[in-house]
Amino acid sequence: MKSSTCVLLYGLKDTPKGVKVKAVLKKMGIEAKDIPLEEYYQPIGLLAGIPGFQKEERKYTGGGFPDEMMVMHLNSSQVDALLARFRQEGVERIDLKAIITEFNRSWNSLQLYLELHKEHETMTRRNP
Repeated sequence: MKSSTCVLLYGLKDTPKGVKVKAVLKKMGIEAKDIPLEEYYQPIGLLAGIPGFQKEERKYTGGGFPDEMMVMHLNSSQVDALLARFRQEGVERIDLKAIITEFNRSWNSLQLYLELHKEHETMTRRNP
């Protein structure tokens, strides 16, 4: 897989919000990737097409996340532009968002979800 700008999407496939998200991404020339459940053990870097990651042989057989999640392989100015465009286009908020970093690219989707969920709960308690 070639490394390029993309956004990994969780829990948005075939939903009205997912359709809006993908339309904005397409207009901006950013690839949208719906991540199927069976790939939740794969490293985030592999899912985003970043070189140097090995495919995990085991397949996830559990359920999906109770929350939507968006993981962006974008630079900070692209993220700012994307979030501004979501607001302009009336895309409802996605609470769990992350930018792929050197630190989290080796995590799998489950690990990243747990970390984002924990951070979101902490922030929500601080700012009701």
